[in-house]
Amino acid sequence: MAVVDRKRISPMWIEWDIIDVLIGGRSAIDIPRLYTDSLEKADAFIKSYGYDLSCEKESAEVAAILDDARRFVNELLAPDPENRRAPLKMPAEIAEVTDVRRLMLLSTVRTGEVQQWACAILRLMHTITHVNNDFSVIFFPQIQEQIVHRIQECIYEGTEGELFLGDNGEGIPLYQLEVKSRKPFDSTVLKLLHKVENVTAAIFDRVGVRFVAQTRLDALLTLKFLVDHNVVSFPNVNPTRSRNSLANALYIRREMDKLLPLYNRGEIGREELRHLAHLIVESEDAKPKVRYDELRERNSFSSTAYTSMQFTVRQLIKVTLPEVRDPETGKMVKPTEPMRFFFPYEVQILDRQSYIESRRGRASHEDYKRQQLIAARKRIFRDLVE
Repeated sequence: MAVVDRKRISPMWIEWDIIDVLIGGRSAIDIPRLYTDSLEKADAFIKSYGYDLSCEKESAEVAAILDDARRFVNELLAPDPENRRAPLKMPAEIAEVTDVRRLMLLSTVRTGEVQQWACAILRLMHTITHVNNDFSVIFFPQIQEQIVHRIQECIYEGTEGELFLGDNGEGIPLYQLEVKSRKPFDSTVLKLLHKVENVTAAIFDRVGVRFVAQTRLDALLTLKFLVDHNVVSFPNVNPTRSRNSLANALYIRREMDKLLPLYNRGEIGREELRHLAHLIVESEDAKPKVRYDELRERNSFSSTAYTSMQFTVRQLIKVTLPEVRDPETGKMVKPTEPMRFFFPYEVQILDRQSYIESRRGRASHEDYKRQQLIAARKRIFRDLVE
């Protein structure tokens, strides 16, 4: 792209790339360059963004973000995830720059590889800044403890180490329980990079819980348990985030409704009811009617071979605030009331067979991450990897 001589252009010149961000639904990290052609303009831009470089502490924070961006590139995005080409090599001008304002100038007034690398680092810095300044990071230990504690209260261990959801006398046997208590930094950045909306996107699985039941019937009973025992508050479920590729709920409901009157009249016992229910859930008709194009639309990197029930629920978190200085007395005082806010976390439920199958082939976590890397790499480096 040719560089515009801004000294000669009309006052009516409009940077249409930026207008497209404001009113066209485009993400800022997808524009091809910045339009900042002096240190003074760069300084004003950064101050408007939220950092005052004249403040030593904030300047050091920006420098740390720059270092993080270069590390992220060298470790994750420079190598070719498809192993077809040599790794990208960062130009010396980019590797050695310490003033982010000069990096902005390189992204504006230069052309070619250096300009594209400058833009790539700035795109990453933008994303990393939003990850670092998510307010939930401050309170994450309290958030994590409150969500995980509610789950762990319901988990019991048998005499031989087996797990149960609920008291082990009547509990639902679990093949495995996985609690993701915090999404790693690099994974969060990578996830934002492949989302169209980038930094405005919410990350719903910073905390996640996966229940692996022994059978599909037990998976459904796990869902029932979470509601019956108020482990999750169903009014706080985000309906647009719910997905079911494990069981045809309409069919199972219809067939189960035929059995319950028999049980209520005493014509079949509890064990027979469970046996018949198991046959219904494992039948061919109970397999889900899944539109895989819809699943791909929600997450283009998820494997259609991964079958589960999953939803995102918000839990009302109460956190203790740190001491603050009273503006009138100048003394440090502790707030008397906790802060309350809703925090989302993801729940996945599947059966043992589906879990084992998810470890193989297209559904593997490694393939998921590789596809994310490919997409993020193309987005950040644009023409350099085409």
